[in-house]
Amino acid sequence: MKFLKTLGRLALYAFIFIISPLLASLFLANLYSLLLFFGANPGSAVIFAAENMGVTIILSGVLTVVFGGLTLVARGINPLKYMEFKRLSLKNAAVSLLIGIGFSLFVTSLLTLLKVDTVIPDTISEEILEAIEANFLQILVAVGMAVPFYEEFFFRGLIFKELQNSSRLWIAVILQGLIFGALHLNWFQFIYTFPAGIVMGMVFLRYRSIWAPILIHLGWNTTSTLLSIPEDLPFAGFVLMLLVGGGMLFAGLYYTFKTRPQAVEDEEPKPETGPGEPIIVDAETCY
Repeated sequence: MKFLKTLGRLALYAFIFIISPLLASLFLANLYSLLLFFGANPGSAVIFAAENMGVTIILSGVLTVVFGGLTLVARGINPLKYMEFKRLSLKNAAVSLLIGIGFSLFVTSLLTLLKVDTVIPDTISEEILEAIEANFLQILVAVGMAVPFYEEFFFRGLIFKELQNSSRLWIAVILQGLIFGALHLNWFQFIYTFPAGIVMGMVFLRYRSIWAPILIHLGWNTTSTLLSIPEDLPFAGFVLMLLVGGGMLFAGLYYTFKTRPQAVEDEEPKPETGPGEPIIVDAETCY
């Protein structure tokens, strides 16, 4: 019975993750139709979609968070406590960002040195690329900030937590990384999103705060988006970027799992009691 409940909830979460971008796209399509109806000239539908890609991503994220949060509220669960939106120290936050930036530099430079672009053809037209680049700030906010928040809310907050409640911890870590990679719906991205999902799940457990994987994801996506600008970087530049990125990634993970002390600030404060007084535990914290 417990297995079936978990399976049902995971299916519901997957449905939310898939239906949210569809609803966001439907909203954009209706907006395009309204502009045509009132005599505006939004251009071709494809270019209009490319110009407003950031809006679609942000709206999709809002819907994912709202629908996902409502599923917890309907079960009588406080989403903020359940997903561990706990404060991170400045140092731990900086280390999380360092891991994300290092991962992005390492993967981007490695894929460039391996000439992956010759294996996977670019199917995006120049016209669409120009439309996206014309709205680069919008894309940076959407991909660099909105996506890290709502994907971590979904994968580490909903999926991982659900798996933790119904399976061994090491199985939950692997499965949530597998789902994270699979739901990118791209076999090539799966190669690096699968291990990245495992790392972010382990960091989440280490810091006991969902802000840690959010910051890793933010550093990763923001850096990757910015790195899409330079195209004529010399070979030596990518080698240097590979070494720097690998060093940052290693240093961040080494601190997180080897040298980071057990932080007192991560723990819930214990209630003060006098001699003979009982310790009262808030039932809401026992999830």
